[in-house]
Amino acid sequence: MSDKVELVEKHKDKYGLNMCCRALGLSKGTLAYRRGRASCSQADAQLKAEIVTTIRRHPDYGYRRIKEDIKARTGIVVNHKRLRKLLSTYGVKLASSSAKAWQESGIEADKPSRTRRQFSPAPHR
Repeated sequence: MSDKVELVEKHKDKYGLNMCCRALGLSKGTLAYRRGRASCSQADAQLKAEIVTTIRRHPDYGYRRIKEDIKARTGIVVNHKRLRKLLSTYGVKLASSSAKAWQESGIEADKPSRTRRQFSPAPHR
């Protein structure tokens, strides 16, 4: 498909856009879509460089903090879904937090009362 798009780009000035698309069996909508994706991949490459820079500076950042850091440093506003897709596409691994140790909570008899209130059980009815 990209070969056809390249051919159209190469010969559209000489033969016209409509004739090139008709000869190759390519719709103008497909051509416009492919053109847009080419510029998007360049933007993705630039964004990947910014993501890697942020991760090197702050290895413990997640995607939310990476997004805000890129916005603060470069002014590029990135959608969080696009950022997560780029992270998974390029295989960039983020530091994952480990689970905190579970501690038993509750009232323990040996702890002093902070409120110093005396509770007596209510009579059973």
